[in-house]
Amino acid sequence: MVLVVVFGISGYLIPFLLCYLVLSMTRVYLGGFHMKSHMGCLILSFMVVSLSILGDRIFRFCYILPFMIVAVLNMGIFAPIPSEQRPVYSKKQKMIFKFKGCMGVILSGVLCWLLPQYDGYIISLLMLQVLETGLVVLLEKGGRR
Repeated sequence: MVLVVVFGISGYLIPFLLCYLVLSMTRVYLGGFHMKSHMGCLILSFMVVSLSILGDRIFRFCYILPFMIVAVLNMGIFAPIPSEQRPVYSKKQKMIFKFKGCMGVILSGVLCWLLPQYDGYIISLLMLQVLETGLVVLLEKGGRR
């Protein structure tokens, strides 16, 4: 609710709602960094959405296909990222997560097509998820997570 108020007051309510929708269709299946407190989660969410809004100035419609391919590959290879907050999943459950996550990415691409004025927000959010996945995987290999 705090984020709705903050982005509503700043004039970015619709981009925030789109970012929230994309996150709800993809993040739950992919995973990533987890904060230990509600405040930490709120701050991280604010930063991710803010970076996505800034990313709108960089990513435009012509980049959608390559980014969608990268985002689908990212989801297909790494989802679900193991975490202390997640149970251990069977191979079948992991495949279901991957499938649902890939469908979320594809639906995000459809949103880009239907709402081209907001495509930069959506693509930058997906790219932030790809970057986060890379960081999580690198940190896990280095034993720092």
